[in-house]
Amino acid sequence: MVGLSLLPGVAAADRDDDFRGFKDFGSFRDHLLKEQSRKLFGVDEPLAASSTESITAAVANADPTRLVTLARGLHARVVSAATNLGANTDMIALWPDDRNPTHLIVCNEQGTTSPGVQRVRIADGLVETILTGTTACDPAHRTPWGTIIVGEEAVDGNLIEIINPLQTTNVLFNRVTGTSSGGIGAANVITRPAVGRLAFEGIALYPNGVMYYGDENRPLNGTLVVCSGFMISMRWPSVTSSPTMIVPQGVRWAGSHEVVPVRIVSTSPSDRRMR
Repeated sequence: MVGLSLLPGVAAADRDDDFRGFKDFGSFRDHLLKEQSRKLFGVDEPLAASSTESITAAVANADPTRLVTLARGLHARVVSAATNLGANTDMIALWPDDRNPTHLIVCNEQGTTSPGVQRVRIADGLVETILTGTTACDPAHRTPWGTIIVGEEAVDGNLIEIINPLQTTNVLFNRVTGTSSGGIGAANVITRPAVGRLAFEGIALYPNGVMYYGDENRPLNGTLVVCSGFMISMRWPSVTSSPTMIVPQGVRWAGSHEVVPVRIVSTSPSDRRMR
């Protein structure tokens, strides 16, 4: 998604049909990407189409960069090929920030006996397991207050906050009880039950603490095109000076919480609107 507020002379759409003559926001975004690719993304121009190239496993293992087709101006390198790296890595969060990251915090979408959350040191590819015991770990995001949240993409999935991912190692998570034990820094792993238990897919976390997230398994009729599931927002708490304390903003995690449904007003592919 292109952050429209960064574009000179372009304001965020305030009407359902305000796409500068384009039929939908996707077409509008693609136009901006093509016209301002150097300014916005540092590439000469976007790819004309998705790659249709197919390579063998042997070729991919010999040179993993062959798995991606890049626009001119972009370069790829292998960060890690460690044998203990999760076999089905999914979303990745840069740590401690986007400008000068030292680590990748990675979700591994496998079962409870495989590593669930790992950190990869960018300098040399060293892989260390933060958490085991999750199932189908999918979303991984760095919060504005300096922690990591991950979610399980399962029917009864947990949303988990990791207070200090570099000081949390080989912790065992019990996904039934939501508790953690063993390893180093088990107290840094906290389950956030107020958001519910569901198949967490996409998560968007804003600086003001509002989080939007989707359930992979809803709705069940397969007609929704805006999101892979229903979306709700929740006001997240702020962090005090103590990195191990979370102070809610007018809510209690064990009691009420501020959850606002987002109503889907259309599921037509040509009319993708939300309220």
